[in-house]
Amino acid sequence: MLSLNIYGQTIDKPILGFSSACGSDGFNNFNFSFVFRDGLFDTNNTFNVVISDENGDFGANPPVIFSITDSNVNTFPTNPVDGSFSVPDDAFGTSYRIKVIANSPNIESPPSDPFEMYRISSEPLILNEFNDDLVLCNGVAETVSLNLTDPNVEFIWYRNNTPITSQSSSSLTITQPGEYYAEINYGGCPDAVISNKVIARVVNSSSITIQGDNTVELCADQAYDLIASIDDPSFIYKWFKDGNEITGLPDYTPIYTTPTSDQFGVYHLEIEISGCSSRSQDVTLEQKSDAGFPVEISGNPTEIVFPSEEFTLTVTHEASGPVDIKWFDANGEIPGATGDTLNVSGPGEYYAEVTESGGDCPVSVLSDIREILGVKEMFVTIRSGTDYDECVSASTELTMVGISVIATDDNEYDVSQEKIDKLLSPDSTGAIIMRFQWYKNGTTITDAESILYNVNSYAENDEYYLNLEVGSLSADSNILDILLGVGEVQIVSSSVSNALCPGESIFLSITDFTGYSYTWFKDGIPITVSDPLNIEVSEIGSYSVTLDGFGCQINIAEVEIVEFDDTVLEVSPSTNAVLPVGGSVTFEASGADSYEWYDEAGNLLSTNETLEVNTLGTYIVIGTVGGCTAQREVNVVEDDGKLVIPNIITPFNGDGINDKWELPNRFAFQTNVQILIFNSKGEEVLNTTDYQNNWPEDNNLRDGMLFYFKVIRENNLIKAGTISILQ
Repeated sequence: MLSLNIYGQTIDKPILGFSSACGSDGFNNFNFSFVFRDGLFDTNNTFNVVISDENGDFGANPPVIFSITDSNVNTFPTNPVDGSFSVPDDAFGTSYRIKVIANSPNIESPPSDPFEMYRISSEPLILNEFNDDLVLCNGVAETVSLNLTDPNVEFIWYRNNTPITSQSSSSLTITQPGEYYAEINYGGCPDAVISNKVIARVVNSSSITIQGDNTVELCADQAYDLIASIDDPSFIYKWFKDGNEITGLPDYTPIYTTPTSDQFGVYHLEIEISGCSSRSQDVTLEQKSDAGFPVEISGNPTEIVFPSEEFTLTVTHEASGPVDIKWFDANGEIPGATGDTLNVSGPGEYYAEVTESGGDCPVSVLSDIREILGVKEMFVTIRSGTDYDECVSASTELTMVGISVIATDDNEYDVSQEKIDKLLSPDSTGAIIMRFQWYKNGTTITDAESILYNVNSYAENDEYYLNLEVGSLSADSNILDILLGVGEVQIVSSSVSNALCPGESIFLSITDFTGYSYTWFKDGIPITVSDPLNIEVSEIGSYSVTLDGFGCQINIAEVEIVEFDDTVLEVSPSTNAVLPVGGSVTFEASGADSYEWYDEAGNLLSTNETLEVNTLGTYIVIGTVGGCTAQREVNVVEDDGKLVIPNIITPFNGDGINDKWELPNRFAFQTNVQILIFNSKGEEVLNTTDYQNNWPEDNNLRDGMLFYFKVIRENNLIKAGTISILQ
């Protein structure tokens, strides 16, 4: 291989074969040439042609667009080396250059003359996403954008075919109406990439009106044309009556013709385009003359109607002449509904128009609106009887206490008893659309199809609920866990007083309830018994029994077995009584099961609680309590005739006389006489009736003490004085 290292070679500035490099999918090949002189290059030399950026800057490693290795010997110094290149995809600018670099030896040519270079886009240029209309709502500026957002690409914007020199980016803020479009700024390239056009217009909120008068008078059978002041197919027209949009109209409705009925009201128009809206003034259509008669629809303003329920609205009026009646719902006039009744077929708002047709100008009156709501969901509530006591009551009555619904307006309503009664009655076809069915533990109860169900025994304890069906709707109630007991049950004792006599027994029994187990307790501790229905008790204590079964534990009230106390036998009014002259005395015993009265000779006088005697003497009453007896002695004495109440007692002299304060018989032993004694400080020391001449009971007095007394009969003070204590 020949290798020459003769320096002094030069490379001339490259010569361009084009004025602008406009690369496209259809053509992308651009020629140039260069000449080297003054010697040979090494045989391994390569000529590399590199290109600058859009500003003519080559940088440290410029891209190579052309290379040649077989032109190192130039026998004719003016013979050029030819080459070509393709425009890169990202080329966009006006000051590109190329130069030649040899690597053996390292020699560079001067840069070429600057040139424009663009890679013409093959994609369409899209403005505002192909939305050709742009509304400047109330003159507020809007920004439109192109689909190409490369920051290196410049654009030329046009308004009404005139370039906008102040903007070259991919977006434009528009403040004026006009026709706008853009093209890519490819400089001297003849190729043009132009966007679609966008027409901007200004729409003000007050720009639309309804032609004609703002108040128009009509007869009841007249229609009226409402005409918009702007007729533009690109606008969306929305007509309103009394604030509600009139449905079913095409978007392009610049003229709205009212119907010949239900036409009176307040109308307005709203137009929309590209999110901008404008509202017209209100136009009122009113009746030429007042109808002068009322129109009403029977029933409540809001009604709930169940599936399959027959429901009729009735209109009444007081028009004097012939009338035409029309019914309306949210969709307008109901075809064929011209009578004074309307069979409602579904939820909605209904009203009637009554037109009195006599005269040259008919007049009409609209009824109020009746809102008919359908049912989306039902709820039914049941409860047990108000006197139901869990594990106590022997029976209970389950009853439905209320039905509520979620209506088609998503509000909850209680169903009235009147409505329930109607749904439980046959309709015009004889059908009853409300049905009930009771369930026990999820199983249907035969013949339980009313709002009531009686649970009559603890053997039926379980979970109960009620199913309600109305037409196609069904709902289950809340679940009641019914736990019945055995009712009011007591332990039966063989003794009335439950007093245990020495060496005797008392028998306690309880009713047999099938299926229950019985556990007896004494003083709270379980005891073993041979017969749980009848036990023998020979020890005092508190006895109770617990019944277990059917989900309940029933504690029966305890019975207290006590040791017999003969003090239970009491005699009133006293064990001592004064026999009035020519009169009698009646004694009454209490606290025993049975009684026997005897005189001093042992003669049985009475077996009743009472004994009336008119003879002085001592009497005995024997009371029987269970197997035990108690005895009391009573004395019938004559009036001692004494009137003086002693004022001195001498309990300390040891003679056994005058140790007690003894009153005359007319004051002692009398239940209707009250005795009061006070010490010297005024403190009460005795307050009693039926005084037994037994004070002081405790000999704790001292010589010289002074007491005061009062004797009161039937709230009247009989006697009063002092009592002195002496040695």
